[in-house]
Amino acid sequence: MLNPDFPLRVTALCTCGGKFTGSWSRGHGGRYAYYHCAKCNVKSVKKQVFEEKFMELLQQLAPKAEEGSLFKASVTDYWSQKIQEINTDASTIDKNIQKLEEEKINVIGLAKQGAFDAETTKEELNRIREKITLLKLDRNELKIEKFDIEYSLNFCIYGMTNAHKLWHAFNLNQKIKFQAMIFPEGVLYDYSTFGTTKVSSIYELKEAISAENSNMVPGEGIEPSCLAAGDFKSPTYTSSVTRASGSHELIF
Repeated sequence: MLNPDFPLRVTALCTCGGKFTGSWSRGHGGRYAYYHCAKCNVKSVKKQVFEEKFMELLQQLAPKAEEGSLFKASVTDYWSQKIQEINTDASTIDKNIQKLEEEKINVIGLAKQGAFDAETTKEELNRIREKITLLKLDRNELKIEKFDIEYSLNFCIYGMTNAHKLWHAFNLNQKIKFQAMIFPEGVLYDYSTFGTTKVSSIYELKEAISAENSNMVPGEGIEPSCLAAGDFKSPTYTSSVTRASGSHELIF
């Protein structure tokens, strides 16, 4: 069972490769909380100092005002383009379904004129119905649930900007999830400051967009990811064009 007094013990890593743990000690008439490496135990660090250093790291990662605006504009543009692609795909499928419905009517008409015998008519209608069924399956995959992109982006930016305040307000379980979300591989402490080799994709995206210093859509291979309000889960929206055209995913 984790001790709520030492929430960073599951995230903080020592330069020796060990993990930090925490404990209380008595001395000078009182009890004092310390973090120390469970592996090398080279040095104990006061809980207050340790967690203040962690807060400094969260503040360093926070986007500046201009970075937040650039991030919002870039992801909004990306989202709009993907919505347009999905709507175009849906329109194309609808037109193809309509053509097949017209083809079905023509087959029935030709059958009445005696151009097709009963067996041929049945085969042609089954072929057309099969195509329509496949297209409708593709069409049903083009789902975009109601999603307030502006609210979600504002939530993202607020979360990144105020991560240090949110961390203080969270309970133990929320702190642990929050830490794991931002630092999926843990965060290194060298007894002077915190540093990390990997942060969550949302921070990586922010850095990538800021580095470009433009309103261009993120380069290929960078998918905008975002915190979703409430439980830090990210809903996935999938647009699938006809099977012959392949598929693409839009993740927020």
